[in-house]
Amino acid sequence: MSKNTSPQKYIYVVFSHPKSIVSETIGFFTGGQFTHCSLTLDRDLGHMFSFGRKYSYFPFIGCYLREELDKKFYSHCDSLHGRIVEIPVTDEQYTNVKRRLIDFWVNKKSHKYNMVGFFFYLLNKEYAPDGKYTCSQFVAETLDIYGICPINKAYTLINPDDLSKTVKGNVIFEGDIKKYALVRKNKCFLMTKRKI
Repeated sequence: MSKNTSPQKYIYVVFSHPKSIVSETIGFFTGGQFTHCSLTLDRDLGHMFSFGRKYSYFPFIGCYLREELDKKFYSHCDSLHGRIVEIPVTDEQYTNVKRRLIDFWVNKKSHKYNMVGFFFYLLNKEYAPDGKYTCSQFVAETLDIYGICPINKAYTLINPDDLSKTVKGNVIFEGDIKKYALVRKNKCFLMTKRKI
């Protein structure tokens, strides 16, 4: 008699490079391919969670976001180059990440974007006030504290491109993420995996 085992759980890290002045500035200073990252439990990218701009046309006020590729800032992007990494996790890790994403959303007024932290990053100095995060700081901390991916440097000193080289999993897509999400939404996309 076979054991009754639950299906394998996954979380997804989405790395991207939006076309904006802020994104290009980050890319200039970091020299990286990716300038933003998000977490999601949804392979179809229905809802992604991260820290970023609160208002589409004003990048200097940020917050914890539930990102959707056809709304707000992303609705103004014709395309969005990126990479989606699928990471297998235990049931406990999945539950912990899900709980954290929800807790941050419920308490989103207590969490702000760590704008000053970016300038400290350029000086290679840590700056991590309570309740303030950059996108990569939030994703790195979440992956590390639940034992999903060990991070061997200060969370505030890791940028999205650094994280893309640290995270281990299956790259299920690389290219225009907006097209990926649209095709997935229509349920007619054949994906190939490659190990990183």
